[in-house]
Amino acid sequence: MPFLIILALVIALGTVLFALQNTTRVIINFFGAQFQEPLALFLLITLAIGVLVGLLVLSPSVIRRSLKISSQKKQIQDLNYELQVKDQAIAAEAQKTERVRFRAQEILAAGSLLDPFTGLLKGDVLAEAVGYHLRHNTDGAAETVASVCLYLLEANQPSDAPMDQTQSQHLQRAIAQRLRQVTAEGNWLYHNGRGQFACLATGLDTKSANDYGEAIRAAFADQALQLENGITQPTTVSMGGAIAYPSQSIEASSLVQQTYDALEQAKRRGRNRFRLVEAQG
Repeated sequence: MPFLIILALVIALGTVLFALQNTTRVIINFFGAQFQEPLALFLLITLAIGVLVGLLVLSPSVIRRSLKISSQKKQIQDLNYELQVKDQAIAAEAQKTERVRFRAQEILAAGSLLDPFTGLLKGDVLAEAVGYHLRHNTDGAAETVASVCLYLLEANQPSDAPMDQTQSQHLQRAIAQRLRQVTAEGNWLYHNGRGQFACLATGLDTKSANDYGEAIRAAFADQALQLENGITQPTTVSMGGAIAYPSQSIEASSLVQQTYDALEQAKRRGRNRFRLVEAQG
């Protein structure tokens, strides 16, 4: 397109120069009418007609393009407005969720149910929580969930430089923070005070539960932890999981024990491993 515009300008300039150098009067017959005017005038008139025809030919496409651009700009403005409204709604819901979470944390802290180092639920109440979900899973309510899945997680300690108590506490808090970031909303997170963490999830099938566990494991292996003292600590974890379905009659203590067994199997396979089993009643 730029080449054609340049070519047209060159032709127009050449026509004007030619017309200025040829002022001889000529006779023109046009549908019976006869004109005797300078050749330059006819050339300029012809050039003007050509320019006018070109503009008329281009006008519809230019108008259509302008209308299309205007329409797209309006759509972009409407989408930006809708995006701003949704962002505001999401921010408002996030604030509500944070207030509810903070209130729940206060209630749990008042009941001495939170681990003081990590802010997660104490591991002492894990079996009770598992029992509650198992009963809820088989009570026939409309909200019945598809499964109860328990994960146990334990950090692999570096063999070359054992940690002291303060460093261990920093690591435990960093692990707890990473768990909050990578686990789904509504999962219950626990810490037994001795470096073992638990995640209680519901509504997963076996494949989803396996993928979820692998995602949690990878979240630690792929990115080092940032400790409170400013140290970056590469950390891998060993994980075990057990999943129970509504058709199974299984006790909470059995599900917890089978999860511990899965964790031991993962640790025997090596560092940074995950093992999921279907719980047996």
